Amino acid sequence: MAATLLFVGDLHLGRRPAHLPADEVRRDLKAIDLSPIAAWRHVVEHALERRVAAVLLAGDVVDQDNARFEAFGPLKHGVERLLAAGIGVFAVAGNHDVEALPRLADVLPGFRLIGRGGAFEWVTLEHAGAPLAHVLGWSFPQARVTTSPFQAATVPEPPENALPRIGLLHGDLGREDSPHAPLSRAQLLRHDVAAWLLGHIHKPSLEPAARSPLGYLGSVSPLDPTETGVHGPWELTIDGDRLALAQVALAPLRFESIDVALDRVLADGDVLAPLVSALAGLHRSVRSTLGRARAVGVRVTLTGKTAAHARIRDELAAIDLARFAAIEDGVLYYVDRVVDRAEPAIDLAQLARAADPPGLLARTLLQLEQGGDDCAKLVASARERLRGAVSTREFRGLDPADLGDEAIRSRLLRSGRVALEQLLAQRASAEVAS
Repeated sequence: MAATLLFVGDLHLGRRPAHLPADEVRRDLKAIDLSPIAAWRHVVEHALERRVAAVLLAGDVVDQDNARFEAFGPLKHGVERLLAAGIGVFAVAGNHDVEALPRLADVLPGFRLIGRGGAFEWVTLEHAGAPLAHVLGWSFPQARVTTSPFQAATVPEPPENALPRIGLLHGDLGREDSPHAPLSRAQLLRHDVAAWLLGHIHKPSLEPAARSPLGYLGSVSPLDPTETGVHGPWELTIDGDRLALAQVALAPLRFESIDVALDRVLADGDVLAPLVSALAGLHRSVRSTLGRARAVGVRVTLTGKTAAHARIRDELAAIDLARFAAIEDGVLYYVDRVVDRAEPAIDLAQLARAADPPGLLARTLLQLEQGGDDCAKLVASARERLRGAVSTREFRGLDPADLGDEAIRSRLLRSGRVALEQLLAQRASAEVAS
């Protein structure tokens, strides 16, 4: 008889998600309705509805040790509901809750911490009074673990029967220099388990169709706009020796990124129409995977060429797009940020005939567009200047700048077109004034 386990990635109870919708557009939504606490409630409700055999948490259940008081109430209530329904609750500790989770486990009867103190441990899960599967787990013994758990601890021999074996770990896969339990695929694959389900990285990376899934469960609910796409726990259905893995979209909040092309916006046009159209298109594309999402934060990138670019740029600087929102099938779509990568629609060839500053800049932009020796010289000169800039103290600690030929050429073209647009606007203003 088939049974289901529910695996839960990083919950971070106690953390407030970044970039929530502004109060003016939130309607009846409260901040807590879009928080990890709301996601945990959805997990518990789903587990009860599906009558899963057990819920297993892959670490960072609590955001920080000092958040355990805030996390205690929601976690306790959920655990008690699950245990009362005969659903087991198991967890491994991550780097964020290395102290908080063991303390909470000590005061929550029935909540089982696996691999306490950095020791590998096998636990046997049951369903309807019979053994269902074996889980191998390990918990962080301290917040910084610079050595692989497989080098620091011995993995005990697995139980000797034909039940499926599943690995549950919190760690940093593929990063040997990580201070958060570095792991390698080779280390994981040495062990005879049917699936390795990992916590730590918030972007899900599991492939449900894989014969032996190995990857990250991801955060249950996104915590910042970089965590785009579907988020939620994963169901592992066991039917004899057959396993089936599927993600469940239970996150109350979702983040997405879209491009809004302005090519058809005329000089007297309005950016609102293409923005509304793009949000409606986004909803159509994600509607079937929204699950329990009640709000979707959208990062908008403006693209294309338009004669209205200067007006649109000034309008965006003057208004607060955080107050813009649209409702699609009861889901709130709000603008988190707008990145302007659109360009002015300018006839460079015509301007280049003039012997004035706009003409000189237009000729330079044509050289960059056409490539060749002149373009290469401009790119090389810009690279030297950029190298000097990015090495200054202000830029230390940021991701390295892309100083490749194409990246620099694109940057020069964009900044040059914007500068040319401003020159032309100044000339037009001077002509009107005279």
